Formats: sequence, structure tokens, C-alpha cells
Amino acid sequence: MAGDLLAGRLELHKVLRLAIEGFFDVVTADPAIYGFIFRSIRTNDKGLFDNALVRSLDKRFALLAGMLAPDADPDLVHVAAHGTFGFALAAIESWLPTRTPSREVLIDVLTDALAAALDSAATHRR
Repeated sequence: MAGDLLAGRLELHKVLRLAIEGFFDVVTADPAIYGFIFRSIRTNDKGLFDNALVRSLDKRFALLAGMLAPDADPDLVHVAAHGTFGFALAAIESWLPTRTPSREVLIDVLTDALAAALDSAATHRR
């Protein structure tokens, strides 16, 4: 049983890391263009994360979370996803000027944070 849990945890980490690396690459490829696009796609005053990009990412994350944490409350996953997305975005944007710690270390930390959020959401049922 412990082996199955460890294997599931490693698979969760692998999938989340790939997703975070992809997001990291989008943000860092051209920060000025990314910033312009991200900030200009807001359609109302509900908040920074109420835009087409985040809604698209949210749908993808909901599918991913459903596979990786099927017992998690979808509403809690939604809130945790927005929180970790904001955390990841702020972390990447604050990393850009100095690029320290290393990209790999930052991605490890972001992966751990997102995995912990999913794990927590799976333990708190409705």
C-alpha cells in the first residue's frame, strides 16, 4: 500500500512539474509581452484572475485535478487552484529581476506547493 501511495505521489509531482514548467516558460519567454497580455485581457472588475487566460487554465487544471485527486471537492480545488496560480505567478514575476534561486529550485517549490494544495483538497471533503 505504501508503495502505491508513493508511486501516486511521484506521478502527481511529475505531472504538476510539467505543467508548472510550461507555465514558467510562457511567463519568462518574454515578460513584457506576457505582462501586457495578462493585464489587458481583464473584462471586468471582479479581480486580476477573472480573465480568459485564467478561465482556460482553470478548466484544464480541473480536468487534471479530477484525474490526480479524484476524491477532492471540486469547489475547494477551484479555490486552491486560483490561490496557487496567484502564488506561482507572483513567485515567477518576483524571480525575473534576479533569477535567483535557480529556475529548477523555484519550479520544485512551486510544484511542492501545488501538490500540497491538491493533497489538502483531497482530505477535506464536503
